[in-house]
Amino acid sequence: FIKPKYTNPQSSLPKSKRQSNLTKSFAINKKYQTLDFKQLIIFDDIATTGSTFKVISKLLKTSQSDYYYICLAANTRLTLTSNHPG
Repeated sequence: FIKPKYTNPQSSLPKSKRQSNLTKSFAINKKYQTLDFKQLIIFDDIATTGSTFKVISKLLKTSQSDYYYICLAANTRLTLTSNHPG
């Protein structure tokens, strides 16, 4: 992924503003768009509202990946669900 748009740090925003802060802030790097990734692992430092993952998930729905996994260093009051079929 690339981040073509500057955004304010998510930690500085209330929950109601976090999703809109990330609108169009991520894109799939063109260098990797044609590669056939079947599984991806996404790493992030912290998840509070899940806004970053929601935006990334929307991008991945347009990619060729079958599954993706989310790895966090820290989690604050957030329950994530897996898209893994098993």
